[in-house]
Amino acid sequence: MLASSTTVEGPGCHVTMRLSDDRVIATSAGAVLIVARVLMVRGAAARLLAFRVADTHLHVLLGCTRPEAGHFAHRAALALHNLLRLRVPFEPTRVRPVVDQRHLYSAFRYVMRQQDHHGVASDPAHDGSSLPDLLGMRILEPDHALTVRMMLPRLDLREVAASLRFSLAAADATPPALLAPSAAAAVGLPDLSGRSPACVRARRAAVHAAASLLPTSALSDALSASSRSIQRLRTDEAEPRLVRAVGLQWRFRASLVERGLLLG
Repeated sequence: MLASSTTVEGPGCHVTMRLSDDRVIATSAGAVLIVARVLMVRGAAARLLAFRVADTHLHVLLGCTRPEAGHFAHRAALALHNLLRLRVPFEPTRVRPVVDQRHLYSAFRYVMRQQDHHGVASDPAHDGSSLPDLLGMRILEPDHALTVRMMLPRLDLREVAASLRFSLAAADATPPALLAPSAAAAVGLPDLSGRSPACVRARRAAVHAAASLLPTSALSDALSASSRSIQRLRTDEAEPRLVRAVGLQWRFRASLVERGLLLG
């Protein structure tokens, strides 16, 4: 039997994006979170497996075809250019095919370790990567972790966490001052100012995550909310996944403070 001449697509694509003059893409913590939201939301249709912002460029691993990867990159570039008000365009996106399953695993590890690869230490909390979404610490695209498990079934999350030096502080070592930033991070926001639905969800989840650890007065101070608001949020039904995400963010950020990697 003659072999087919049809080109067989590999299991995914590795996308690299950078600006035309190689300047830093996200120049603030808020900008980093904007990039994360854009990549995670736009990447869902292209089966996003991993991403990492590495100052002057960003890496994205997708479990899709090359044309789909190009479409994703085009839409993501437009969104980032508008939301970040970038003054220069992105250069042509580099899309490299992933040839087989072994390559897919190695590409995943390569993307997730970009911060170490480039010696960038500006994002110890991994806000500019898909790690929080994979570990259930951030709820931007609810099906992301399932997509990764389906495409990379032999991936050991404990190995991933250990390789990225992810650790959690004890629950009783979580400073109240870190609760609000942790709740904001769990929904991909820089802070909890405002009355957007995401802010309300995050505050409610924070109250439930800290209910057994902090009294109402401490929660009121930590979340800059009245005692009456805290009491109301205590009685509201919270989202279990988001409550867990806030708790994980809180303990993770406390561990970073303990290690001197994050200001308390």
